[in-house]
Amino acid sequence: RCGATFMKEGRAMMLHGNNDPGSMAMLSFIDFDTKRSVIPLSTEPRLLKVSLDQTGAPRANVSAYNHEIVDSGIITFPVPSLRAGVDGLKDKMRMRVSAGGVQMFDLEYHSGLEAQQKLRACLNASA
Repeated sequence: RCGATFMKEGRAMMLHGNNDPGSMAMLSFIDFDTKRSVIPLSTEPRLLKVSLDQTGAPRANVSAYNHEIVDSGIITFPVPSLRAGVDGLKDKMRMRVSAGGVQMFDLEYHSGLEAQQKLRACLNASA
């Protein structure tokens, strides 16, 4: 398994998965500040229609999984493969998730190319 986490001000974006043939990866967004977070809590995973805005890409209106961990809501997007997720990393990118006109997550990460290099090394080691 390989993964990377980008954190800022109590918000985290996590890309994780493995290199097994046919395996999907996960891209998850969580706000650990329970007073600020508007990500719904759901003890059972459920699909939620959301919009994903990323620097340099058109808005994607998709379904994502909504669940929770340690009293914080999470939005998780399936990714076709970890390699595809790794290839999509930029050195600096802003990620926003909204649903029903409400912005639930906003994070700008940096050092994405460093994470990409380390993830590629992890993927190659597990190949």
